[in-house]
Amino acid sequence: MVKMNSVKLVVLGDDHVGKSAVTVRFLTKRFIGEYDSNADLVYKQCLAINDSHIELEVLDSANKKNTSMPSDDALNWADAFAVVYSICDKKSFDRARTLIRGIQESRSPSHVPVILIANKLDLEHTRQVMVNDGMKLSDEVGCQFVEVSAADGVDDIVNAFQTLIREVTALSPTAKRRKNSFGTVSKAISSFFSSKNKNLNSNSKRKMYAY
Repeated sequence: MVKMNSVKLVVLGDDHVGKSAVTVRFLTKRFIGEYDSNADLVYKQCLAINDSHIELEVLDSANKKNTSMPSDDALNWADAFAVVYSICDKKSFDRARTLIRGIQESRSPSHVPVILIANKLDLEHTRQVMVNDGMKLSDEVGCQFVEVSAADGVDDIVNAFQTLIREVTALSPTAKRRKNSFGTVSKAISSFFSSKNKNLNSNSKRKMYAY
């Protein structure tokens, strides 16, 4: 019987940087440009990376008003984080720095895998954040870095997420273990993952997709 590794990822970033587009590109290879930015989206997929079979859950976290960081629920639930910014938006880059610093502080002294993803490479003519800016930040915080275009390509995005997943699976079971499960930390999120709420309607604030 093949052992199935469980990996839980959270995708974070400012509004309109293409978090959902990047996530769906990775999971389905399709590009979709319009998303409901007010809804948390949870995707589930089983995939094979090298010789490992992965049971993957990805939380595409919507921005919440009046908060600078994701909830403790998401921070404690995740094995790793993909932090996305737009090369066309300096503010989103500054937000990415804040997010990564906050993640690391919240999970200290444990190491948590993070990848910094610069999206919208197809809009090079409107670039506000240079490649060297992203590289410098990744060096400062000690994380992986890649520039991608969700609109134009899939290979770099797939490689980025697979790199993050490999980093998670390479950790020891003790290092990888989350402080609490997503279901036990928050009553609201617990109800989302409970069996009675697995079939949510289109108006729900949290939606689950299986690919």
